[in-house]
Order: sequence, then structure tokens, then C-alpha cells
Amino acid sequence: MTNSDIVVQVDAPKQTESGGSDENPDLQVVGVATELRLLSVDDANETFVVALLIHAHYEDPESFDGDHASPDVFKRNSEYDGFIPEFTMVNCVDTQFDSFQVTVRTNQRTGEIWSSHYNTCTISESLELEKFPFDRQLFRVVFKSPNSALKQWEIDVGILDFLPDFKNGKRVENTSQYLVSCELKSWTMADFKVGQFKEDVDPASLTGGEMEITIMAERSPLYFFINFVLVMYLIVATNFANVSVSPSDSADRLATTITLLLTLVAFKFVLADAIPKVGYLTYMDKYVLTSYFFLMISIVENVAVTPRFLCYLDKNGFCNELETAEFEGDATDTDFYFQIIFLVAWTFENIIVAIFSFKPQILQESWKKVQEGQIGETESSVKRTSVVEDLDLKKEQLLQKVQEGQIGETESSVKRTSVVEDLDLKKEQLLQ
Repeated sequence: MTNSDIVVQVDAPKQTESGGSDENPDLQVVGVATELRLLSVDDANETFVVALLIHAHYEDPESFDGDHASPDVFKRNSEYDGFIPEFTMVNCVDTQFDSFQVTVRTNQRTGEIWSSHYNTCTISESLELEKFPFDRQLFRVVFKSPNSALKQWEIDVGILDFLPDFKNGKRVENTSQYLVSCELKSWTMADFKVGQFKEDVDPASLTGGEMEITIMAERSPLYFFINFVLVMYLIVATNFANVSVSPSDSADRLATTITLLLTLVAFKFVLADAIPKVGYLTYMDKYVLTSYFFLMISIVENVAVTPRFLCYLDKNGFCNELETAEFEGDATDTDFYFQIIFLVAWTFENIIVAIFSFKPQILQESWKKVQEGQIGETESSVKRTSVVEDLDLKKEQLLQKVQEGQIGETESSVKRTSVVEDLDLKKEQLLQ
């Protein structure tokens, strides 16, 4: 997939000489470049953490000093008190800082401003985990500026501050507008998409611009295969050691198998932190249940192949010790064949799991299906919340203008009431 396929270019409103737009002189046109890295994923709570650094480029005529200014360079300006675009995270549930940490650079010779906005955000996302740990996920970061019309802007690497070098992840430079990376060893970033949305800019609204960056990531099943599947395979396969114990010693054989079962249960508690807690069975859940099933079959076999039980089936009644001894050889042969079949079947299943772990694309869904299954609920919730906020803001702005007398007396109060009622009706329909 080429970058031209995934970047949606949106033209921002034309700037006026004051730095605003034709539709709204208070609305700045801001060029935006973004650095984003995925830090962690919480499957249990369906959240993920990202470090976000938004670079904004715009003009502030008040900072222009002409020929008396320093040479054409950008310098840190901690005393700058002019216009700085605000950014909010639409789908963020928690942040490291209450607001973005801002660094400003100014060029007084040209009146240009660069501002860098940093924060670490915990974001809620609806994850489809049925194929865990062979799943693909879309991690979407949606941010908006209530006082800026956003447009894409190329990063000037010689001027801006970047995030620290990535420790585990690989910095991916798909374009000069975006630097996106995944720092998790258990995840691989396949690609990313950028969508930019422009709200209607009018005097009654300062909705500004909204942008969405989607990280397309694949979980690495090898981590789970090495650390969990392989351990569980060895625990269950150890049951083959019962072949060295006489079938007549059923107590010792049962003690071995039950001990392995309890070991598996204890290991399940260790595994609990790594397995998502969802209301349906994931592929990993099915594998764990299969391991329990194999050991339960072995427990039944330990009882069924004892000479006493075989004699009971043959005589259709209880047998004395002499009669029971006659079935010792049959019990040993039956147990040997069972243990061979048991080990081969369990090994075969784990070979299949190993193949899927090294070739996860066999089980992974296409990105189109992932998008259809995952985006629906989260996207509708985010966009619904955004539109409701915009409607409330439009209503508030309209009422404020009425109070300040910005809408002339010649305009009928009936018309103003009608506009407010229309906004309320749109909000009610949207919520329904």
C-alpha cells in the first residue's frame, strides 16, 4: 500500500492577512505534522497507550519584527504569549498531563511560529480478540483543534524537537508529515492510515479541524508460543512417563496425572494476566481447554486399563486376584498403545499451533474485515460524541451572539428560536 492510497488531503480555508480564515477571522489555519508511537496495549481493558507529539506551523503577525529582528532562524521562545492552537483527544480516557506540554519556537523576521504539543494518552478502543493471539488490530488516535483549521504540513527535521529515539520499535517514515512507530516487541506495525476531517467553519462555530491516525498492527504469536504454548505442551507431554508404571499401580499413575493437571491449573493463573478477559472463547482459551481435555482423558485411561477393570469387563463381574493377574499383559499392551496415540495426537496439535505461530497470516483476517468488525462501534461513538459537542457549541455561540446584540433587531425572534430548535432536534436524532 502506497502512502498516496492512505492519506486524505483536505484543503484548509484561505488565510486572511491577520492569520485567520475568510469564514472566521478568529480561526487560524494551522499546518500539522505528527509523531506517534504505540507504547502498550491492555487487552483486558481494551485500551492502549500512545506518546503523541503534534507539531503546528502557522503565522502570527504580532510576532513580526521586520528588519529589526534576528536573522531568519527559529528560536525557543518561552515568553511568547500570542496565539497557540489547542488540541484535544477525542477518544482519550486518561493522559499523563492534564493538558499538552507546549514548546514554542518563533521567527520574528517572518512572523512564523512552530509549536510542539506533547502528551501520553490512554485511549479506549474496541478490540476484536476472537483470534487472539493471531489477531490484527486497528489503534486509532483522534485529535482535534477547536480553534484551528488543520492541514497537512511537512516536518522540517532541522528545526523541530523529536521524541527520544525508539528503544524497541523501528521508526517508520512513510511521509515527512508523520513519524509513526510501534515500540512493543509483541506487536508489529504493518502500516498506518491518516484521515483528516474539516468541519464547516462558520461564525457560529469554532469547531476547527479533526484528524485521525490509525496504526495497523499485528500481534506476534511467537511470544505466546514460546512462553506459554511450549510450556503447556511439556506439562501435558510429561504424562507419557506413565508408560513406565505398571497399569496395576493405578494409584501412582493417577497421582502423576492429577499432579500434572494441578500444575496446568496453576500455570493458567500465570497465563491469566496475558489472556484478554472477554465474554467469548479466544484461540488461546480453546488451546488451554484442549490441554485440560487431554489430561482428563488420561485420568480415565488410568482407571480403564487396570487389570481388575479389564477382567471385570471380560467376566461381567468381579474377579479374584488370580483371574485379575491373567489380564496384566493385556493391560500393559493397551496402556502402551494408548500412551503412544496420546503423545502423537498432542504433539500433532502443537505442531499445527507452531505452524500458525510462524505463519500467522494463515489465520489472520484481511485488513478490510478487521476494519469492518472493529471500527463500527468505536467509530460511531467517537463521531457521535464529536458531532454532539459541535452542535452544543453552535447553539452556545448563537445564543451568545443574541445576548450580545450581534444579531440585529430586524431578525425575527421566531427565526432564532427555529434555529435553536433545529439544533436540539439534530442532537436528539443523533443520540437516538
